[in-house]
Amino acid sequence: METHVKNGDPDSEDIDRVNVMYDALLDHLLIPNSKKEELISTQSIEKKKQMLKMHSQLFEPGASSWGDKDNMLLTNILKSKIPDLSSLSRLRVVLASANREFMTSFLDNGGVSALLKTIESRIDKSPLSELDVAVLYEILSCCKAVMNNQVTQVHSFS
Repeated sequence: METHVKNGDPDSEDIDRVNVMYDALLDHLLIPNSKKEELISTQSIEKKKQMLKMHSQLFEPGASSWGDKDNMLLTNILKSKIPDLSSLSRLRVVLASANREFMTSFLDNGGVSALLKTIESRIDKSPLSELDVAVLYEILSCCKAVMNNQVTQVHSFS
């Protein structure tokens, strides 16, 4: 990020641009509004630039959105007799820290429906094997991550 300097002070346009980008970054990271306002008002311009640089990959096109690979994962979870536990675990971690774009795409692509259908098909089996229990645990953990995400809470009421 280029800084314009006049008489030792950063140009006000540059500061405004950094503040707008920083605000967008905090939104993207799902920082609550009260905390976001505090960070915007208390962080120095250098700290804001440092944060923007650390998270620059989030602003690259398609870097944090839902894609074909993610749709394939949902399809595999739905259709396979024994879903891959490591894939479910990765999905849980991603959902727990999902940003607005990713979570909205997950919800719009039927992610919750896929998880619930998988739970329904597994719970109907009798007796449950240890693998079934492990799969159910991971899927329920994915559901918990979705429910605890701020985007989901806003999305479900709109």
